[in-house]
Amino acid sequence: MGCCRSSLNPLVARALVRRLARLIGLGLGVTGAIGLLVVPGWAQEPIAPIADQSVSQPTDRPVTQQTDPLADQPTDRPSDRPTDQSTDRPATQPVQQPAQPPTRSPGLPALQSLLDRANQAILAGQHDVAADLYRQVIALATPDNPQRVVAHVGLGSILSQQGQTEQAIAQFNQAIELAPQSSIGYALRGLVFYDLEQWDDSIADLRRAVELDPQNAQIRISLANSLYERHDLPGATEQLRAAAELEPNVPGFRYYLGMILEEQEQTAEAIVHYQQAAQLNPDDPDVQAALKRLQSPPLTTPATPIAAPTNADSRSPEQPPTTRPLP
Repeated sequence: MGCCRSSLNPLVARALVRRLARLIGLGLGVTGAIGLLVVPGWAQEPIAPIADQSVSQPTDRPVTQQTDPLADQPTDRPSDRPTDQSTDRPATQPVQQPAQPPTRSPGLPALQSLLDRANQAILAGQHDVAADLYRQVIALATPDNPQRVVAHVGLGSILSQQGQTEQAIAQFNQAIELAPQSSIGYALRGLVFYDLEQWDDSIADLRRAVELDPQNAQIRISLANSLYERHDLPGATEQLRAAAELEPNVPGFRYYLGMILEEQEQTAEAIVHYQQAAQLNPDDPDVQAALKRLQSPPLTTPATPIAAPTNADSRSPEQPPTTRPLP
Protein backbone atom coordinates (compact mmCIF):
# COMPACT_ATOMS: atom_id res chain seq x y z
CA MET A 1 0.00 0.00 0.00
CA GLY A 2 1.74 3.12 -1.16
CA CYS A 3 1.65 6.38 0.67
CA CYS A 4 3.11 9.84 0.66
CA ARG A 5 4.35 9.69 -2.91
CA SER A 6 3.89 13.38 -3.56
CA SER A 7 5.94 15.81 -1.49
CA LEU A 8 7.52 13.88 1.37
CA ASN A 9 11.27 13.72 1.12
CA PRO A 10 12.54 10.35 -0.17
CA LEU A 11 14.02 9.24 3.16
CA VAL A 12 10.77 9.76 5.06
CA ALA A 13 8.65 8.38 2.21
CA ARG A 14 10.60 5.12 2.05
CA ALA A 15 10.36 4.70 5.80
CA LEU A 16 6.61 5.25 5.78
CA VAL A 17 5.95 2.86 2.92
CA ARG A 18 8.08 0.17 4.52
CA ARG A 19 6.48 0.47 7.94
CA LEU A 20 2.87 1.02 6.97
CA ALA A 21 1.99 -2.58 6.18
CA ARG A 22 3.82 -3.79 9.26
CA LEU A 23 2.37 -1.49 11.91
CA ILE A 24 -1.13 -0.61 10.79
CA GLY A 25 -3.63 -3.26 11.79
CA LEU A 26 -6.03 -2.28 9.04
CA GLY A 27 -5.01 -3.20 5.50
CA LEU A 28 -6.19 -4.35 2.13
CA GLY A 29 -4.98 -7.85 2.82
CA VAL A 30 -7.01 -10.60 4.38
CA THR A 31 -5.01 -10.63 7.59
CA GLY A 32 -5.80 -7.00 8.25
CA ALA A 33 -9.48 -7.55 7.62
CA ILE A 34 -9.69 -10.43 10.08
CA GLY A 35 -8.84 -8.03 12.87
CA LEU A 36 -12.00 -6.06 12.06
CA LEU A 37 -14.43 -8.94 11.80
CA VAL A 38 -15.62 -8.26 15.33
CA VAL A 39 -17.56 -5.05 14.95
CA PRO A 40 -17.76 -2.89 18.09
CA GLY A 41 -21.24 -2.94 19.53
CA TRP A 42 -22.60 -5.17 16.82
CA ALA A 43 -22.94 -8.94 16.50
CA GLN A 44 -21.62 -9.27 20.01
CA GLU A 45 -24.77 -10.59 21.61
CA PRO A 46 -25.72 -14.18 20.81
CA ILE A 47 -28.84 -14.42 18.71
CA ALA A 48 -31.30 -17.08 19.76
CA PRO A 49 -32.51 -19.20 16.84
CA ILE A 50 -36.16 -18.74 16.00
CA ALA A 51 -38.21 -21.80 16.87
CA ASP A 52 -40.12 -23.31 13.98
CA GLN A 53 -43.69 -23.44 15.21
CA SER A 54 -44.85 -25.55 12.31
CA VAL A 55 -42.73 -28.53 13.35
CA SER A 56 -44.05 -30.52 16.27
CA GLN A 57 -41.58 -31.18 19.01
CA PRO A 58 -41.16 -34.77 20.18
CA THR A 59 -42.35 -35.55 23.69
CA ASP A 60 -42.25 -38.55 25.98
CA ARG A 61 -45.54 -37.69 27.61
CA PRO A 62 -48.83 -39.09 26.30
CA VAL A 63 -50.88 -36.68 24.34
CA THR A 64 -54.13 -35.88 26.11
CA GLN A 65 -57.23 -34.66 24.42
CA GLN A 66 -57.72 -30.97 25.09
CA THR A 67 -61.31 -30.14 26.03
CA ASP A 68 -63.06 -26.84 26.03
CA PRO A 69 -63.82 -25.95 29.65
CA LEU A 70 -66.87 -24.01 28.51
CA ALA A 71 -68.26 -26.71 26.23
CA ASP A 72 -70.60 -28.31 28.82
CA GLN A 73 -71.59 -25.12 30.54
CA PRO A 74 -75.03 -23.67 29.73
CA THR A 75 -75.06 -20.31 28.04
CA ASP A 76 -77.83 -17.91 27.16
CA ARG A 77 -75.97 -16.26 24.30
CA PRO A 78 -76.38 -17.55 20.76
CA SER A 79 -73.64 -19.62 19.24
CA ASP A 80 -70.82 -17.73 17.58
CA ARG A 81 -70.59 -20.37 14.88
CA PRO A 82 -72.18 -19.49 11.55
CA THR A 83 -75.13 -21.75 10.69
CA ASP A 84 -76.95 -22.78 7.58
CA GLN A 85 -80.37 -21.09 7.99
CA SER A 86 -82.20 -23.86 6.09
CA THR A 87 -80.99 -26.69 8.24
CA ASP A 88 -79.76 -24.93 11.41
CA ARG A 89 -76.55 -26.88 11.01
CA PRO A 90 -73.19 -25.26 11.26
CA ALA A 91 -72.03 -23.92 7.94
CA THR A 92 -69.31 -25.92 6.23
CA GLN A 93 -65.93 -24.27 6.64
CA PRO A 94 -63.59 -24.15 3.63
CA VAL A 95 -60.84 -26.71 3.76
CA GLN A 96 -57.50 -25.05 4.52
CA GLN A 97 -54.29 -26.37 3.10
CA PRO A 98 -51.64 -27.17 5.68
CA ALA A 99 -49.16 -24.31 6.10
CA GLN A 100 -45.78 -24.86 4.52
CA PRO A 101 -42.89 -24.67 6.98
CA PRO A 102 -40.98 -21.37 6.61
CA THR A 103 -37.65 -21.41 4.87
CA ARG A 104 -34.93 -21.49 7.48
CA SER A 105 -31.21 -21.09 7.22
CA PRO A 106 -28.95 -23.52 9.04
CA GLY A 107 -28.49 -22.84 12.72
CA LEU A 108 -25.93 -20.37 13.97
CA PRO A 109 -23.52 -23.10 15.11
CA ALA A 110 -23.43 -24.59 11.61
CA LEU A 111 -22.74 -21.21 10.01
CA GLN A 112 -20.17 -20.37 12.64
CA SER A 113 -18.44 -23.64 11.87
CA LEU A 114 -18.12 -22.57 8.24
CA LEU A 115 -16.69 -19.21 9.31
CA ASP A 116 -14.21 -20.89 11.62
CA ARG A 117 -13.08 -23.16 8.81
CA ALA A 118 -12.70 -20.14 6.55
CA ASN A 119 -10.49 -18.37 9.10
CA GLN A 120 -8.37 -21.48 9.48
CA ALA A 121 -7.99 -21.67 5.71
CA ILE A 122 -6.86 -18.02 5.64
CA LEU A 123 -4.24 -18.66 8.30
CA ALA A 124 -3.04 -21.62 6.24
CA GLY A 125 -2.80 -19.46 3.12
CA GLN A 126 -5.68 -21.28 1.40
CA HIS A 127 -7.55 -18.18 0.30
CA ASP A 128 -9.55 -19.88 -2.45
CA VAL A 129 -10.84 -22.43 0.06
CA ALA A 130 -11.77 -19.64 2.44
CA ALA A 131 -13.57 -17.75 -0.34
CA ASP A 132 -15.70 -20.82 -1.14
CA LEU A 133 -16.62 -21.20 2.54
CA TYR A 134 -17.60 -17.55 2.76
CA ARG A 135 -19.78 -17.98 -0.32
CA GLN A 136 -21.51 -20.92 1.36
CA VAL A 137 -22.33 -18.79 4.38
CA ILE A 138 -23.68 -16.02 2.14
CA ALA A 139 -25.89 -18.51 0.28
CA LEU A 140 -27.24 -20.15 3.44
CA ALA A 141 -27.61 -17.29 5.92
CA THR A 142 -30.66 -15.06 5.98
CA PRO A 143 -30.11 -11.32 5.37
CA ASP A 144 -30.70 -10.50 9.04
CA ASN A 145 -28.02 -12.91 10.20
CA PRO A 146 -24.84 -11.07 11.31
CA GLN A 147 -22.74 -14.02 10.16
CA ARG A 148 -23.67 -13.17 6.59
CA VAL A 149 -22.10 -9.72 7.00
CA VAL A 150 -18.92 -11.34 8.31
CA ALA A 151 -18.87 -13.56 5.22
CA HIS A 152 -19.28 -10.58 2.88
CA VAL A 153 -16.41 -8.82 4.63
CA GLY A 154 -14.16 -11.87 4.51
CA LEU A 155 -14.89 -12.59 0.86
CA GLY A 156 -14.40 -8.94 -0.08
CA SER A 157 -11.03 -8.89 1.67
CA ILE A 158 -9.86 -11.96 -0.24
CA LEU A 159 -11.04 -10.51 -3.55
CA SER A 160 -9.28 -7.20 -2.87
CA GLN A 161 -6.04 -9.03 -2.15
CA GLN A 162 -6.40 -10.93 -5.41
CA GLY A 163 -6.83 -7.68 -7.32
CA GLN A 164 -10.53 -8.19 -8.04
CA THR A 165 -11.41 -4.71 -6.85
CA GLU A 166 -14.85 -4.40 -8.45
CA GLN A 167 -15.99 -7.70 -6.94
CA ALA A 168 -14.50 -6.70 -3.60
CA ILE A 169 -16.38 -3.39 -3.62
CA ALA A 170 -19.59 -5.28 -4.41
CA GLN A 171 -19.08 -7.46 -1.33
CA PHE A 172 -18.41 -4.45 0.88
CA ASN A 173 -21.50 -2.77 -0.57
CA GLN A 174 -23.53 -5.77 0.59
CA ALA A 175 -21.99 -5.57 4.05
CA ILE A 176 -22.85 -1.87 4.29
CA GLU A 177 -26.43 -2.50 3.11
CA LEU A 178 -26.96 -5.25 5.68
CA ALA A 179 -25.20 -3.43 8.54
CA PRO A 180 -25.23 0.31 7.82
CA GLN A 181 -24.31 1.17 11.41
CA SER A 182 -21.13 -0.90 11.31
CA SER A 183 -17.82 0.71 10.44
CA ILE A 184 -16.20 -2.32 8.86
CA GLY A 185 -17.79 -2.13 5.42
CA TYR A 186 -17.00 1.56 5.04
CA ALA A 187 -13.44 1.13 6.32
CA LEU A 188 -12.53 -1.71 3.98
CA ARG A 189 -14.24 -0.16 0.97
CA GLY A 190 -12.40 3.07 1.70
CA LEU A 191 -9.11 1.17 1.63
CA VAL A 192 -9.97 -0.33 -1.76
CA PHE A 193 -10.65 3.18 -3.06
CA TYR A 194 -7.29 4.20 -1.58
CA ASP A 195 -5.57 1.44 -3.52
CA LEU A 196 -7.34 2.69 -6.66
CA GLU A 197 -6.11 6.22 -5.87
CA GLN A 198 -9.70 7.46 -5.69
CA TRP A 199 -8.87 9.76 -2.82
CA ASP A 200 -12.22 11.53 -2.45
CA ASP A 201 -14.17 8.26 -2.29
CA SER A 202 -11.64 6.85 0.13
CA ILE A 203 -11.86 9.89 2.40
CA ALA A 204 -15.67 9.83 2.38
CA ASP A 205 -15.83 6.16 3.38
CA LEU A 206 -13.13 6.42 6.02
CA ARG A 207 -14.71 9.53 7.52
CA ARG A 208 -17.97 7.63 7.84
CA ALA A 209 -16.12 4.73 9.45
CA VAL A 210 -14.55 7.13 11.96
CA GLU A 211 -17.97 8.56 12.77
CA LEU A 212 -19.30 5.08 13.47
CA ASP A 213 -16.23 3.92 15.38
CA PRO A 214 -14.38 6.97 16.70
CA GLN A 215 -12.27 4.88 19.09
CA ASN A 216 -10.62 2.89 16.28
CA ALA A 217 -7.12 4.30 15.88
CA GLN A 218 -6.31 2.15 12.85
CA ILE A 219 -9.16 3.64 10.84
CA ARG A 220 -7.97 7.12 11.74
CA ILE A 221 -4.48 6.26 10.50
CA SER A 222 -5.94 5.11 7.19
CA LEU A 223 -7.97 8.31 6.92
CA ALA A 224 -4.79 10.30 7.60
CA ASN A 225 -3.09 8.54 4.69
CA SER A 226 -5.91 9.45 2.30
CA LEU A 227 -5.98 13.04 3.53
CA TYR A 228 -2.23 13.26 3.00
CA GLU A 229 -2.62 12.13 -0.60
CA ARG A 230 -5.07 15.01 -1.09
CA HIS A 231 -2.41 17.34 0.37
CA ASP A 232 -4.58 18.04 3.42
CA LEU A 233 -1.72 18.05 5.91
CA PRO A 234 -3.68 19.71 8.74
CA GLY A 235 -6.47 17.15 8.40
CA ALA A 236 -4.00 14.28 8.33
CA THR A 237 -2.24 15.69 11.40
CA GLU A 238 -5.55 15.89 13.27
CA GLN A 239 -6.28 12.20 12.62
CA LEU A 240 -2.75 11.17 13.58
CA ARG A 241 -3.00 13.11 16.85
CA ALA A 242 -6.27 11.37 17.66
CA ALA A 243 -4.79 7.96 16.87
CA ALA A 244 -1.77 8.63 19.09
CA GLU A 245 -4.06 9.70 21.93
CA LEU A 246 -6.24 6.62 21.55
CA GLU A 247 -3.27 4.24 21.55
CA PRO A 248 -0.38 6.10 23.19
CA ASN A 249 1.76 2.99 23.51
CA VAL A 250 1.97 2.26 19.78
CA PRO A 251 5.35 3.60 18.63
CA GLY A 252 4.33 3.63 14.99
CA PHE A 253 1.62 6.22 15.58
CA ARG A 254 4.10 8.53 17.29
CA TYR A 255 6.55 7.99 14.47
CA TYR A 256 4.01 8.85 11.77
CA LEU A 257 2.91 11.94 13.65
CA GLY A 258 6.52 13.05 13.94
CA MET A 259 7.04 12.55 10.21
CA ILE A 260 4.06 14.64 9.15
CA LEU A 261 5.00 17.38 11.62
CA GLU A 262 8.51 17.34 10.20
CA GLU A 263 7.05 17.69 6.74
CA GLN A 264 5.25 20.85 7.94
CA GLU A 265 8.52 22.12 9.46
CA GLN A 266 7.14 21.86 12.99
CA THR A 267 10.48 20.52 14.11
CA ALA A 268 10.20 21.00 17.88
CA GLU A 269 6.97 19.03 18.17
CA ALA A 270 8.20 16.42 15.70
CA ILE A 271 11.20 15.77 17.93
CA VAL A 272 8.89 15.26 20.93
CA HIS A 273 6.95 12.52 19.15
CA TYR A 274 10.11 10.91 17.80
CA GLN A 275 11.47 10.81 21.34
CA GLN A 276 8.28 9.18 22.61
CA ALA A 277 8.51 6.62 19.83
CA ALA A 278 12.13 5.96 20.79
CA GLN A 279 11.13 5.37 24.41
CA LEU A 280 8.54 2.83 23.31
CA ASN A 281 10.86 1.12 20.83
CA PRO A 282 14.51 2.03 21.46
CA ASP A 283 15.83 -0.35 18.80
CA ASP A 284 13.87 1.14 15.91
CA PRO A 285 16.47 2.36 13.38
CA ASP A 286 14.02 4.67 11.60
CA VAL A 287 13.18 6.53 14.80
CA GLN A 288 16.84 6.85 15.73
CA ALA A 289 17.64 8.14 12.26
CA ALA A 290 14.87 10.74 12.51
CA LEU A 291 16.14 11.99 15.86
CA LYS A 292 19.69 12.16 14.56
CA ARG A 293 18.50 14.02 11.51
CA LEU A 294 16.66 16.69 13.52
CA GLN A 295 18.87 16.96 16.57
CA SER A 296 22.24 17.09 14.82
CA PRO A 297 23.63 20.64 14.55
CA PRO A 298 23.60 21.97 11.02
CA LEU A 299 26.81 21.56 9.12
CA THR A 300 28.73 24.82 8.66
CA THR A 301 31.06 25.47 5.77
CA PRO A 302 34.55 26.32 7.09
CA ALA A 303 35.58 29.89 6.40
CA THR A 304 38.00 30.35 3.54
CA PRO A 305 41.31 31.72 4.90
CA ILE A 306 42.24 35.15 3.69
CA ALA A 307 45.35 35.09 1.54
CA ALA A 308 48.33 37.08 2.79
CA PRO A 309 48.92 40.25 0.85
CA THR A 310 51.63 40.20 -1.78
CA ASN A 311 54.43 42.71 -2.02
CA ALA A 312 52.62 44.47 -4.79
CA ASP A 313 49.58 44.97 -2.57
CA SER A 314 51.46 45.83 0.62
CA ARG A 315 51.92 49.47 -0.19
CA SER A 316 49.71 52.04 1.35
CA PRO A 317 47.19 53.88 -0.79
CA GLU A 318 49.23 57.08 -0.45
CA GLN A 319 52.36 55.55 -1.89
CA PRO A 320 52.67 55.92 -5.62
CA PRO A 321 53.47 52.82 -7.52
CA THR A 322 57.15 52.28 -7.94
CA THR A 323 58.43 52.23 -11.44
CA ARG A 324 61.39 50.38 -12.69
CA PRO A 325 63.68 52.40 -14.91
CA LEU A 326 63.67 51.34 -18.46
CA PRO A 327 66.82 49.70 -19.67
